[in-house]
Amino acid sequence: MEKRTTRVLNNNIPSASVKPFKKSDRNGNHAKKLAGLEKLVEDLAAEQERISDQMDSFRQEGKTKSVRFRELMGQKLFNSNVLNLFERYGLL
Repeated sequence: MEKRTTRVLNNNIPSASVKPFKKSDRNGNHAKKLAGLEKLVEDLAAEQERISDQMDSFRQEGKTKSVRFRELMGQKLFNSNVLNLFERYGLL
């Protein structure tokens, strides 16, 4: 994937300079990529809800030390980190 931005400093504040698109790039690929990113974020948020529900049921059963509970906790932490990265880079 060709990088479309370059990082620049304006008064010591990082920002981005965007290259113009070539005519050959204007065929809708960027809209498809944006739609994919939006779908990814929606899916991650839905998965976070599903994981929370599963973890709650494990807690009610007293199975907080089970391997599956710990796997869910790790997945939830990973998803949370991905969503935080999207926020940090202004994608959310």
